[in-house]
Amino acid sequence: MGGFFNYLDTNKLLEQFALTLQLEFFDSERISQKSMVIDASTLENLEILETSHSNLNSVNVCLFENLDFCQTGSGRRNLRQWVSNPLIDPVQISERLDALENLHQEQKWKKSLRNSLKRLGDFER
Repeated sequence: MGGFFNYLDTNKLLEQFALTLQLEFFDSERISQKSMVIDASTLENLEILETSHSNLNSVNVCLFENLDFCQTGSGRRNLRQWVSNPLIDPVQISERLDALENLHQEQKWKKSLRNSLKRLGDFER
């Protein structure tokens, strides 16, 4: 497959081909080297972001829906990015887990933060 794309690139046909098939090329600048890159097919097969079938109990079985307790649109988008491209750096994983543990232990502060976030609009849009 690499030879095919090389041929298209050499003959200046790659962009036209990509537009025709609506291909999205991997952008290494967009994703840090400290996160895993999961292709669309794998995300679908593992039901990371969407459930590919309906179940009898109408229960969401995709990972994202089970983790999503976000109060804002930007939080939801951030979680979606984290689930789609999980960390692989042990230091960053540990830091994120420590932050979550601290937040979980501070129930009063967590409730206040949650209520404040509910009132915020989607400031990224």
